Amino acid sequence: MNTSNEWTRDVLEGYIFIYVANVDFKESYEEREIISDKIDAETSARLHREFAKDNDYESITKIQDAIARLGYTEDEKEQLIEDVKELLTADGEYDAAEQSVYLALRRIIT
Repeated sequence: MNTSNEWTRDVLEGYIFIYVANVDFKESYEEREIISDKIDAETSARLHREFAKDNDYESITKIQDAIARLGYTEDEKEQLIEDVKELLTADGEYDAAEQSVYLALRRIIT
């Protein structure tokens, strides 16, 4: 189910945050708080269900497609990368898997 062609910026960013928060297969309390600041509970539940069905390739493709369609400026892309980094370090850890996802998303987004 590819719904990224209907995503708003907030929904895209919520999906990215869910993707990032699950890189270590668990969402910390801090990560859930950041996600809930970005999207409402209903959207979060819908995106979590969609994310659970997607494989990594599908997730990345959805992110790339939505970024291109929504016309982010370079400054907005940089801010999104900063937000991703904040989420990745929210639980006080920044392990190798999180660093890899950060670098991959940086390439995908910019």
